[in-house]
Amino acid sequence: MNCCTNWFKSGCCSKDFSLIKAIKDSWEILKRNIWVFLVVGIVIQISASLLNPQSVGSADTGLFSGISVIKLIGFLFMGYVSLGSFKLILRAYTQDKVTFSDLILSWRVCWEILKLIFLLVILFAVFGVVAMFSYFIGAYLTVSGLHNTLETVSPIGVAAVAVLAIALLGFLLRYWFVLYAIIDKQFTVSKALQFSTQITQGARCKLLWSVAFLWFVLAFFIAVVAVIVFYGLSFSSQPQFKDVFVLLWNNLSSVFNVLFGLVYVSVYKQLEKVS
Repeated sequence: MNCCTNWFKSGCCSKDFSLIKAIKDSWEILKRNIWVFLVVGIVIQISASLLNPQSVGSADTGLFSGISVIKLIGFLFMGYVSLGSFKLILRAYTQDKVTFSDLILSWRVCWEILKLIFLLVILFAVFGVVAMFSYFIGAYLTVSGLHNTLETVSPIGVAAVAVLAIALLGFLLRYWFVLYAIIDKQFTVSKALQFSTQITQGARCKLLWSVAFLWFVLAFFIAVVAVIVFYGLSFSSQPQFKDVFVLLWNNLSSVFNVLFGLVYVSVYKQLEKVS
């Protein structure tokens, strides 16, 4: 028996993609361009290290202090390279080899990404406010008196927040590939929203389980590598060995991040073909 009714199937289960194929294709692309991806990952790590106050000296002495300027530059550069890595990954599917020039984003694309970030900030702010009020209203209906709402776990309030979380999840799945469309096709935010809605229509259930599976694998990888690295650090008294373990952690993390990005792009390309 089909687990999906007709109306549900048309919106969630009518379109298919192969996660296995996405993983295989991503692995082949990663092997062809491993050194480019590794260098980009190292650059992002160096940029992130500039955000650590210990890496640039003592505490800040003001908004425009030298440390603040360095941290700001590191933040902007890391953001630009991280977004450029999306373009790098997308290009890897259309050409045999990628180069560092594929990181460069046009001003138009950067502007659309800024608009998307602004919309996301508004979305999560609204969600947070609505979730908070929903919980307090549910708590007020559950207990006698408003003064007890902070001390009482309200089933109605929790249920209201859970419903909102499910709605938010559906919203995110619907617009999962907006950033990909902006960078890949140089769409405006509004057109990218429409495009993501179109290609995810009929595939959101499988997309949900695929994302959950990939996050589970990533969490398992992080746990295993963390145990190995910190076990090595705890039993190593030589500074050079500690540096080796930290470098191993950083490089493996970069490789896995790129691999997961390639898998998402492969799914994006498959859905684009069948849409």
